[in-house]
Amino acid sequence: MPQKAQFLLQLAQAAARVETRQQAALPQVAVNVWDTLTGSHAPPLQQQPGSGSRAQHKEEQQRSVAASAAASDRLSSGLGLLHISKSLAGQDAAPHHYPAHLLAQAHLAGSHWGQHPHLTGSIAADTAALYDTSSHTQHQQQLAGLPRHPAAALPGLSGGLGPLQSCLPLRPAAPGLGSLDANNRSGSSGSLGPGGMRKPRYNNSISLNKQIMNTHSARELHTIVRSKGAGFDFFNISSAIARVPKLVGPAGGVQNDSTAKALVDDLASLMASNINTFDARGLANSAWAFGKLKYAPNQKLPQLIAAAAITKMDAFSAQNLSNLLWSFVYLHHRDEALMAAVAKKVVSKVTEFKPQELANVVWAFASMDHYEPHLMDVVGARALALVDQFKEQELSNVVWAFAKLHHYEQGLFAHLLAAVKAKLPHFLPQGVSNIAWALATAGHRDEPLFEQLLAHCLSDIGSYDVQGLSNLLWACATLGHRDPTFLQAVLQECTARIERMSSQNLSNALWACAALGHADSRMLGTWAEAVLHKLDMFEPQGLSNTAWAFAKLGFSSPVLFEALAEAALGKLDAFTAQGLSNTAWAYATMGHYHPALVQQLAEQVARQVSAFNAQNCSMSAWAFATLRHYHPALFDALLEQLAAQLPAGVEPQNIANSLWAFARAGHPLGVHTEPLVAAAKALLPQMNQQELCNTAWALGVLGQLDRDTWQQFCNCLRNVQGLTPEGVHQAFHAQLMLHSQLAREAGVPLAPLPAEQLPTLPEPLHSHAHYMWLTSAVDVHISKLQADVSAALLVAGIPNSMEWLTDDGLFSIDIAFQVDGQPVAVEVDGSHHYTNSTPHIPLSEVLVRRRLLQDRGWKVVNIGYLDWEMLPDDQQTKAAALLQLVASELGPNTNWQQWVESPNDGGIRMPAFTWGDPLTSSIWGPAGGQA
Repeated sequence: MPQKAQFLLQLAQAAARVETRQQAALPQVAVNVWDTLTGSHAPPLQQQPGSGSRAQHKEEQQRSVAASAAASDRLSSGLGLLHISKSLAGQDAAPHHYPAHLLAQAHLAGSHWGQHPHLTGSIAADTAALYDTSSHTQHQQQLAGLPRHPAAALPGLSGGLGPLQSCLPLRPAAPGLGSLDANNRSGSSGSLGPGGMRKPRYNNSISLNKQIMNTHSARELHTIVRSKGAGFDFFNISSAIARVPKLVGPAGGVQNDSTAKALVDDLASLMASNINTFDARGLANSAWAFGKLKYAPNQKLPQLIAAAAITKMDAFSAQNLSNLLWSFVYLHHRDEALMAAVAKKVVSKVTEFKPQELANVVWAFASMDHYEPHLMDVVGARALALVDQFKEQELSNVVWAFAKLHHYEQGLFAHLLAAVKAKLPHFLPQGVSNIAWALATAGHRDEPLFEQLLAHCLSDIGSYDVQGLSNLLWACATLGHRDPTFLQAVLQECTARIERMSSQNLSNALWACAALGHADSRMLGTWAEAVLHKLDMFEPQGLSNTAWAFAKLGFSSPVLFEALAEAALGKLDAFTAQGLSNTAWAYATMGHYHPALVQQLAEQVARQVSAFNAQNCSMSAWAFATLRHYHPALFDALLEQLAAQLPAGVEPQNIANSLWAFARAGHPLGVHTEPLVAAAKALLPQMNQQELCNTAWALGVLGQLDRDTWQQFCNCLRNVQGLTPEGVHQAFHAQLMLHSQLAREAGVPLAPLPAEQLPTLPEPLHSHAHYMWLTSAVDVHISKLQADVSAALLVAGIPNSMEWLTDDGLFSIDIAFQVDGQPVAVEVDGSHHYTNSTPHIPLSEVLVRRRLLQDRGWKVVNIGYLDWEMLPDDQQTKAAALLQLVASELGPNTNWQQWVESPNDGGIRMPAFTWGDPLTSSIWGPAGGQA
């Protein structure tokens, strides 16, 4: 082959990595090759035209012909190549000038050099690889830098407060394969010959590689793999794997093409069988191809690649490391040992990393949530050194990665963001949204830059994909940046492209709307329909955020919340502590009780309670109390976890809502009474009006409201107009409970206590609250159950009146009569006075009302809806059974024969009342939990 000598000279030149300085200049290593081939010393520098004699030219030509013949003989025998290898190893890059006609004569050299018995395997492989022009081309591409691919974001991961913070940045430019050249093939295998020596089969390997690279379809390549795969070495396997992405097209093509899938499965099997023969570049390139395809038959192959890579870590170049990590992100394989080894290697050779390689590495660590503080410090320092060299995409990836891993250093961010500002006009839309996301995640406030980002979006909003738009909305909400113009424009754009929005896009955008308080009923209706259509694709955190957002925005849709509940049932074990508490809060806020969901939420809360912070505890307790779902073990666990966090400090709202919840459920505080009550008293000055009223009401129910606490509470209520009607009602109810408690502590009836001994709300709040209480009492509704019980008592011979007022006119008795001179109050309690969970037990409001009526001189009998349902159906029998039930409550000494008839209406003589119409009362809970 006449070109062989020329290729050998090119090999020498490439090995020395030196460009020719003049047209006829070659590295000294090439000179050594020439000398070895020709058996002569380097010819003298070519004379300029016109110099020297004709005889000298003729003599020189004769020597050149002889040298060419000698070179051909040496190439034929292969003996000279041993010396060539030594020359290559020397890497002497000194240039030497050869006459052009002598260089041309090198084309005459060569014949069957690859088969000589003295030819070493490595030299043969090196020389053979030189003939693979595709390999040479790949090498040139590698030297030119990694190619850039269109931007695309990865599917998201969960984390942190608020919505899914998983908007991964622009995909790193797909790493180049590098060259599958001589350096890649030193480990190629062959069959064992005599004495255990491997017989080289490199000619066959090169031939196979040419066939692989010349394929034009997955079917064609699969045919070669099926027929000749048994003879593949790692070079062939790696080449075939790298060829697949070019044959099957975009990611996802493998899953949609049975032939391509079978091809990749077979190649994965071949790679697994030969994994120990792969070198660092082969491992990186193969992993890159699988990452490009976003497909691996199973997780065994990534595990094998990771294990092999760890053993060969010292041989990985910066580009190899970048390719390897990049691929593992797309293979969704997180190997802690590999990540640790790579981190150590990156730290040791960080100065060798180019901007894109550095960006890809840190992006991969962030994408796989692997945090190595020392690595990030070293990479941060290197990034500062290269900051002016980063391209826009690389810059956004680096900023995103540092934010994602919460490795925030203000000085570093300031320098990186200064570079962002300088290059912002050239940023792609996804780069803009990634920078905004990073600012929000890191909590780095740079209003001028953030406004520039939003302006960039508005100027070309049609170029932004829906993920970028939803990320920008999320960033605005997280930073509390409310720009109505931007918000309206982005929401209109998202609504117009609603069918393109993924489940994560929908949940993030909805969360942002709720956090910013943007409620548009028409938009919410459209988005609710989109959620219902894509419900099966929602991740656990997306479900939680979506339910929270619709509840926060007050969008009532039983169909939507029922569907969200059904979708969440099979995924609750993957909910975070915040996800569980947000979901419970959402259903409590909307008053939507889904028995199966609430029960499973309670079970998951009990399992994960050790991971709950104070906010999670208070939100969950408030939600379960509001939904009337009570189990002592659940509330014990929440109480224990909340009390454990008191030393570190708990927010006023969390204390207020937790106390309200424990009080509403009637759950005793036990050993935690003193620290919780002390914390509440200490935080009263920091509470808003609603929190104050919730706390005072709860302490009253729990019997922990004393004069000093009441006085402190009253001092904090300075703004009457700031109180909601519910708050005013709670405050007055707390006053009534305090009066009863003081009377009981004094051991005297409530009525005779002088007014000056009963502290009240400050004026004019007291008068306002008293009037509101009395006014609300006249608006009563007699339920069917109440009427049925009254009728049954009449059948049993007990005259009675419904909605009769107490002496002070503050309470309206459901059913009142008098027995043996004693006024009797029959309180008829419907299902809303009991827990929804089983066993159905009365809520604290029942017990508090009973206590307040007793302190006013009434005997109280509670008839619950379950008691009524258990009575016989026959009217007479039911009346008799009801009378027996009432008698058992009043006690055995009651004289039922001593009825005192009223002279006016033939009924019983009731106590005298000072005024008017029947009253009733109710207990108000907090207006809502916390977001």
